[in-house]
Amino acid sequence: MHYCKDQSPIVVPDQRETLDDLAEHIAHRVPTDSYEDPGTPAPFTRDTSLNRIVMECLPFCTATPRTDAVYILECLQNSSYRRTAVQDLHRTNKPGEGDVEEADRLIYVGMTVNLLRRIDEHLNSPGDDGAHFTTVFPPVRLLDVSWWPSFDEAMRAEERIADHLQERFPSDYVYQL
Repeated sequence: MHYCKDQSPIVVPDQRETLDDLAEHIAHRVPTDSYEDPGTPAPFTRDTSLNRIVMECLPFCTATPRTDAVYILECLQNSSYRRTAVQDLHRTNKPGEGDVEEADRLIYVGMTVNLLRRIDEHLNSPGDDGAHFTTVFPPVRLLDVSWWPSFDEAMRAEERIADHLQERFPSDYVYQL
């Protein structure tokens, strides 16, 4: 059996469990602490190299031949996000719905068929291949990764995981396209 950073077992979809059950379990694996809490690591604040990305993704690798991943990032609070959005993205609207300013944490939920490439894009290609949200609010740490047997299942799981995260952390801002 393979385990996550918190020593909980990595969930392999079971025929008896529904997608919603799995999404709820994954949302409960996400740590409650913030990168702003003393002693909480924020590895991407100083090092966005491919080596650092690999080291952060490694605990979530399962040795099963799956490429469809749903990942959860904690992002940096940015009080000047409007200026960043205008300068870097040439956009004047907010990067999402809700109250970014009042949130305890900013959480981004995404899915990909190539986890290392996608995290690298979020960190090192803001505004280009990275998501607009992470251009304005850069990722500081990887909170969780779950693997899915198909692209369609990963897409459905991404939405359900985001919903469960919003329910579990109502004072956090959860962004998912």
